[in-house]
Amino acid sequence: MPHSSARLADEYDKILELPFEDGDLRVRLYHRNSDQRARIHCRLSRNGRAQRQTCLPLTSLRIQRNASTLKLCRVDSSGHAKELWACLRFPSYERLVLFYCAFLALRSEDSSSPIGKFDDYEIHNEKNIYAG
Repeated sequence: MPHSSARLADEYDKILELPFEDGDLRVRLYHRNSDQRARIHCRLSRNGRAQRQTCLPLTSLRIQRNASTLKLCRVDSSGHAKELWACLRFPSYERLVLFYCAFLALRSEDSSSPIGKFDDYEIHNEKNIYAG
């Protein structure tokens, strides 16, 4: 999406921004209050110059966690993971939990119809010690 940063800044509120890979990758979550739409924006830069950026609606992604890594996969019309879109390695579980919860909350409030049924809020192969 050309000029996606400028367009997002005009139409959406930035909810969260996290740096990855020594700051070369920046991931932002955006929300538009008028229709509750949510988007994710990734910007890759080298030597301070933007090399590549991309933006997608959160409803087009499925999130999978493995230890301190989150995989964001594009989904097909039935909701099955189709291709890896981004792989985010978190330096701490606190940041992972912050991003994961914000992602799920924003996606669930999105006014557009999500593609298929998502089960990425499920805890697989882990013991649930506390839930609130």
